This record gives sequence, C-alpha cells and structure tokens, in this order.
Amino acid sequence: MADSVATVEDGGVVASLPHNVTLVSHEDMFPPGLRFGPKLSGHDLGKNILPDPPDGTRLYDDSGALRMVLCSNGDFKRYDGPKSRERLIEVKSFSNKTTCLMSAWGKHIIELKRTIEVNNGQWVCHYTNYRGDDRYCNVRCVHTSGREVYYEGPLHQHRLTMIISQGGAAYSYYKDEGTIFQLIKLRAWCPNLDGGKGAMVYYIDKPFNPLDGDPPTLRIEHSTGKVGYYEGPHHKERLARVILPGGNEFIMAGERGNEVKRRHLGEGGKMVTRYWGDERGQERRVRLDANTNPEYTMVSQMNGPKGSERLTNRITLFDATGDVEVRSYERGTDGANYLMRQVYTDGRVDFNGREPNDNGGWSTFTKVAVSPSGQIRVRQTRSDPLVVIEPDQPPTKRQRVKESAQELLSQVNDMTELGDINEKAYVAIADHLKALTDAANA
Repeated sequence: MADSVATVEDGGVVASLPHNVTLVSHEDMFPPGLRFGPKLSGHDLGKNILPDPPDGTRLYDDSGALRMVLCSNGDFKRYDGPKSRERLIEVKSFSNKTTCLMSAWGKHIIELKRTIEVNNGQWVCHYTNYRGDDRYCNVRCVHTSGREVYYEGPLHQHRLTMIISQGGAAYSYYKDEGTIFQLIKLRAWCPNLDGGKGAMVYYIDKPFNPLDGDPPTLRIEHSTGKVGYYEGPHHKERLARVILPGGNEFIMAGERGNEVKRRHLGEGGKMVTRYWGDERGQERRVRLDANTNPEYTMVSQMNGPKGSERLTNRITLFDATGDVEVRSYERGTDGANYLMRQVYTDGRVDFNGREPNDNGGWSTFTKVAVSPSGQIRVRQTRSDPLVVIEPDQPPTKRQRVKESAQELLSQVNDMTELGDINEKAYVAIADHLKALTDAANA
C-alpha cells in the first residue's frame, strides 16, 4: 500500500518512493469474512448468515406472512413479501457484530449491504451486480478510516482487485489467482505525489502476502514524464536509475536515503558524465565521455569540488585511424585553466608556458617543442625563437622534458583507474610518451 511518501533527492533528480503505513490490526486491513480478513464464526455469506436458532421466536403479520425470527440473545432476521413468498431483507447478529441489509428477487439476493463492527470502527461491504449460476458479484468494503477494499468473483471465491488507502493516497491494483501465494500487486496510482500531479508505482512481479506488507517497488512513473527505477527488498529499495523527459538518464549508487549520482547519460548515451562523491547533492564531475562526432571520441578528466570542477586532461581518439591527441591543463595564478601539454596525432609534443599580455591578461605560447624524430626546441618568452637543443649540450633541459613526459604518462594511468579509458587510446598515448622519453635520453 502506497500510503505515504519518502522523497529521494539526487541533486536535481527527484523520485518519490511510497511505503507502508502500519495499520492497527489485521481486521483494519481487510474485512472479516472476506479474503485475507479474519474469519467470521464460520457463517457463510450468501446462504443463511445466521441459522434459525432452536429457541427462535417467529413473528407473523395479520396475513400470516413471516416478518421476523427473534433469538433469545437478541439476534434477529427480518423478512418482507407476501405469505409463502417471504424474502430475507435484514440479519442482525450481536455476537458477530454484524448487520446485513439485502435486496432479493425471489430466493436470490441481488444486492447486499453488510456492516461489521471491528476494534477500531467498522467495515461496510456492498455486494452488487450478482450474476450467473455461480453468483458472481462485485464487493466494495469501506472501513471507518476511509480505507477501501474491492473484490470480485463467484460466491465464496472473491478475489482481491483493488485497495484505496486512507485519504485516497494510493489506488492499488492486484492480480489474484486465489491462494495467499498467488497474489501479485500490479501497480498503485498515488495522486498526492509530485505536488499533487500524481505518479504510478509499479511493483516486482512476484507473489506476496499482503499481511506482510507490499512487495518491493520496481519503478515509479511520474506525471512529469520522469521514471525512477529501484532495486532491493521491500522497505530497503534504493533508487538505481532515473530517466528524465527527453531521454537524459542518471545512474545512481548508495543506500536508500543517500543515493548519489554516478553517471549521467545524455543524447542517447553519446554524452556520459561520471560523478564521484558519497554525499547526496555534493557529487562532483570527474570525467566526460563525448561520442557525438562520428569521426572521433573525446574523454575529458576533471578535478575540483562540485561547481568548481576544472578540466585537467582531454584525450581525443580518431576512430578511423586510431590516432590519439592528448591535452593536459593546469590552473594559472589568475584561476583560469591553460593548456600545459599537447601530444599530437603525428607524435609531436608541445609544452606550453604563459606570460602577461598587453590586455592585462595572460597568453599561452609553446615553450618546448619535441618533434617525432626526438628533436627538442626551447624558448623562454613568446618573442624568443625556438632554439634546438644540441645532443652535446648539458642534459638539464632534456631531463625536464623527460620528467614532464613521465608525469603525463602517470596522469594517463590515473585516468585508466578512474574510468576504463579506451584501451586503444591508452596504448597509443603510452607509445608516444615512451618515444618522447627515449628522445630525451638520446
């Protein structure tokens, strides 16, 4: 029964998870004498609910028609109709705390209203639309609390079809095969969810005992178009996945009540943003996989707290050729990111520097350039020419190039541990950097 709501917030993606309200007792959940409800002293509805007691007093009217059978304990049956064609119209049992009002056609009941007193109020059950030789009918039972339970089926074989919880918080629909182990809760309409717009809750398709609580929630379809998918046992379901209108999808992790974002799949899965963090609402972006261009795939690595993530590495893999381009970024003293290193598809590597410009900002320029053959050229400022480092010069600058290449390789390794970087891209990058290191050692 989806009688109340627990709300899961995942930083912009909200999914509402219904859960049970514990009712006072068994007889408040289901009406006595009907499926899943307590037994009613063995009396069968549809036959004589109370047998004629041996000490019952029969009362007749002036025409000789039977009008009442009065028992010594106060229980009675009341009749209507002419003599010899009397029909039972009311039964009152003080021992069972039951009152039945009936409409009949000949010997057959066509409508019945049954009131049963229970610990916390009463149930009023309406039996209507009797039909067929098996006395198939519809039953609607209303508890004082406002809870409604619906049945239908042949006499003494009524199956549960729907429950409306207190206050109309949920309309639950069932598939009932007749035994306690063959009841399946199909779905529940919860009109109070999403600010009164409503949502449909679907449950796992397995038999359950309604006296033990609801089966696990499978998904919630919101009227806004959002769909939340859940995993785990009843009362411990966690939000595992959310699909938003337009197709954007979030993959979640964590226990119920503290679900956090792990991945965001946009544009049909072509844009995948990966998140990290164990506190809901504080997840930070750590990687973006972009596959929107048919010619290449781009992987971006980020670092920093939520809302202030900065780009640290970007790898571009050209699918047709298998070539790889790598860019590494650093944050400058002004707080802005700048391109620090770049490995080109032909094997060239540039190491950049920055210097103030005439506009009051900063300009980036190539400070060290390494050719595919291993030639190294350097300069100190943008205005300086790139000068080749000869093999017989002191190895200090070569050592710095070597160390920088090894640092870049270490960062690429970190990326593989963080998110399964494309193996082909990793191998190609490693080959470039190994060649760069070999050149520095020459």
